[in-house]
Amino acid sequence: MANLYIIATPIGNLEDISKRAIETLGSVDKIYCEDTRKSSFLLKSISVTNKLESLHDFNEEKKVSRILSELDMGLNIAIISDAGTPLISDPGFKVVKVISKTEHQVRSIPGPSAVTSALSISGLSTSSFRFVGFLPKEEKKIISILDQTSSKDTIVAYESPKRINKTLEVLSKIETVKEVSIAREISKMFEEVVVGKPSELLNREYKGEIVLMITHEKKDFDIKSIVSILKKEGLSDKTILNTLLATTKESKNKIYKEIKSHE
Repeated sequence: MANLYIIATPIGNLEDISKRAIETLGSVDKIYCEDTRKSSFLLKSISVTNKLESLHDFNEEKKVSRILSELDMGLNIAIISDAGTPLISDPGFKVVKVISKTEHQVRSIPGPSAVTSALSISGLSTSSFRFVGFLPKEEKKIISILDQTSSKDTIVAYESPKRINKTLEVLSKIETVKEVSIAREISKMFEEVVVGKPSELLNREYKGEIVLMITHEKKDFDIKSIVSILKKEGLSDKTILNTLLATTKESKNKIYKEIKSHE
């Protein structure tokens, strides 16, 4: 039985790597990483010279069987990402899913994560949040994410410096968006956090790695008031029922009961 280690690496400042991560990276037989060039720089800084091999979105399926074979041979394997905790919008899930069902052990070497680090300095609520990876470009898809997320949850997303202003422009048009926080270059020299309405943060220059956090307030649908209004307009029960079924997510039974309560 061998071990597959999921090892968190610094998201900026190389001094943030843990002693346990250094010891484990030095002891494993092989290290899989997203970009061998970036990881070589990190490993050189901690005097580790283990063999590196790439593991990214385009080759992960092919690498699963190889990693399993290596573990079967008794080799201890590590997976790291370019920065932060592996598998969080990074490759590795397919490998872990397969290995977790074998006799081999999947072990976590915890450490930095851009998601939790950004939340902790965001100035927004941290009691409940939803991480969505990279936000879609289309306004309709962003609105869909907001609709599917509780108002109690802070939405956390990764964003690129090239897209951030376009995303802020989209968010500024959505009435339910209350406030956003942008954290960039976390743990680096030019770390910055700005908080405000999307329109207030538009047209600035944002460089480096960005985490965007969003708070929103869903407008409650008051079915009782809507039914009352439609009744006063003289619409039939059937018309009201069909109208609300077509325009809301409320159940037929709930709408019907509300209609009957107004008789």
